[in-house]
Formats: sequence, structure tokens, C-alpha cells
Amino acid sequence: MAASHVTPNRRPARDCPFCRIAAGTGPARLVAAGPDVIAFLPLRPVHPGHVLVVPRRHLEDIWELDEETAQRP
Repeated sequence: MAASHVTPNRRPARDCPFCRIAAGTGPARLVAAGPDVIAFLPLRPVHPGHVLVVPRRHLEDIWELDEETAQRP
């Protein structure tokens, strides 16, 4: 699971909880993990079965998500 998690300025995104989860250093209940995306259950889900799917690459917001990554299984 160790992948490079850097901001666009090439700084590690240490304050990003999603980057910590993708790096394996943050708490999470993993559902699936691929080379580009990771899926996990939130620690305090709003609804049972709620799954978050996030890219392994740090993004500042959803508008930085490219279409190819968004379509990854």
C-alpha cells in the first residue's frame, strides 16, 4: 500500500486523513485497495455499509480528480 502521497507542490500531505489511510498509517477498515484508489468504511459511518472510495494521489478538492482515476474500480 505504500505509494507516494504528495501535494501538487511535491510536499507530503501529512495533514490529510485520506493520504494517511492510503499510506497505511491512518485508522481505517479497508474494503478494497488498488494501485490508484482505496475503499474503506468510515470509522463513524452515517449509515451502515457507507463506503468511501478515494484516490491514492492527494487532491485538494474533487475538481482536481481526473476522469481516468474517477472511473477506476
